[in-house]
Amino acid sequence: MKIYIHHLLFLFFFVKPFQTLASFSDNTHHAIVMKSSKYISGNLIEEEWKHSYSRELNRKEFLKLQEFMGAISPPFASIDHQKKINSKLFYKVHYNTSDYGFRYFQKKSNASRHVIVAGDSNVFAEGVDDSLTMTEILNKSIPDVQIYNFGQRGAAPNNTLSFLEHFPFENLIKEPSGVFLYNFFPGHMFERVIGSKNVSCWDSGRSPEYKLNDQGIAEFRGRFLDRTFIQFFYKVICTSDFLNTLIKDLPQVTESDSQLIAQIFLKMKTFYLEKFPQSQFYVIINRAYFEEDSAATKSLLTELSRLKVNFLSMPNIFDKSKCFFPLDSHLNIEGQKFEAVYMEKLILDIFSKNNKISNSKNPVGVVK
Repeated sequence: MKIYIHHLLFLFFFVKPFQTLASFSDNTHHAIVMKSSKYISGNLIEEEWKHSYSRELNRKEFLKLQEFMGAISPPFASIDHQKKINSKLFYKVHYNTSDYGFRYFQKKSNASRHVIVAGDSNVFAEGVDDSLTMTEILNKSIPDVQIYNFGQRGAAPNNTLSFLEHFPFENLIKEPSGVFLYNFFPGHMFERVIGSKNVSCWDSGRSPEYKLNDQGIAEFRGRFLDRTFIQFFYKVICTSDFLNTLIKDLPQVTESDSQLIAQIFLKMKTFYLEKFPQSQFYVIINRAYFEEDSAATKSLLTELSRLKVNFLSMPNIFDKSKCFFPLDSHLNIEGQKFEAVYMEKLILDIFSKNNKISNSKNPVGVVK
């Protein structure tokens, strides 16, 4: 089939990114069903998300969330999510979301401090019911600390920073002090921050883009889909199996990308501590998917140290046969429990320095 230049120009100028809410009225209680299908390692993966709402969903407000945060779940939604592998039901789970589309959390009246756990779909806990997420396990095991889940599907540090920068996140947090933990997975999160070809193929460029300005500070530049030509070029590659196999990594993650990510974390820390000055900020370098650190990861650790951004290393001690869903490699129920074990010890260690937190009730375990 011949492709002429005017065909390419038509796609370039007139094909717009898919908008989840394109057919919504300004306010709706209607149930919305979204479906997707793709092949992973020769296996057909079919998914369905059915959304219903406990209050009216304002389309304009939700589109604003998407503009600055990317592919966020609708706020105050009840979501039935099912996944099939080769036409066989793999799981069917239920999610509830709270403000800004984050995962529902059990509110406490007696909490004196807070912990915010931020990250991607592993923190959101895709494929896991509300009560079995790492954050809800922690909410049950540490009685006087409120745990907030700032996990977002398909996210990276750029998504979380854009949320902190553009929305009054402090209004969600009732406790005056606490800890912010960002659960960072090297590898795919590097690619998400730079808007690589692999990410753009499934994200459609909806995530926020940050670049270093002349002063070396991370600066919001809009969304990756605003890079019209680059997004079009990536889309062309992704629609061809041959090109997609031939050009695997575009662009290559380099050590210089670590400077950008470190600056994103520094700005994230600054926004948080400006609102909660008696608190602490940590990046967890989670090695669940890698045995050894890449050059980019080593460079990131160096940059975080230079910028005085606290980080903690979580070794690759997951049982891969038990802790991950097959094919998509999200943390399953056992993986969520394992993360909660590590997080609980970490939280108690941080707070115990000031001896201002009671001992854990019904602890989920201790990681040495």
